[in-house]
Amino acid sequence: MINSNISEQEAKARLDFLDIINSFLFEDVPVKIKGEIQYRKREILKDGEKICISQERAAIRDFLSYKKGEIDKKQVRNYKVSDKIEDKINTCVIIIKQTNWLKTFKRQYY
Repeated sequence: MINSNISEQEAKARLDFLDIINSFLFEDVPVKIKGEIQYRKREILKDGEKICISQERAAIRDFLSYKKGEIDKKQVRNYKVSDKIEDKINTCVIIIKQTNWLKTFKRQYY
């Protein structure tokens, strides 16, 4: 659940973080299957869990829109991923750090 006492800066930081995790999860990675290279999405989170991340991202965007005065407080969705999903997100962070993925990602897209 989005805490209405958090600052816009904290909300933006969480949104940026989740956007990076989302990009990491949806990037095609080479996988060798029976001697043949195929490209697959990372399977750290199930599809439904990825949807949950998108739901939190949308809730944060609602919160930021509310803070800017663009929507009423009643229109802000409240959603935070579960602890189980947060643990899987932390697994992604470990892999990102170990592989230096973020540096490569930024070079390609920024």
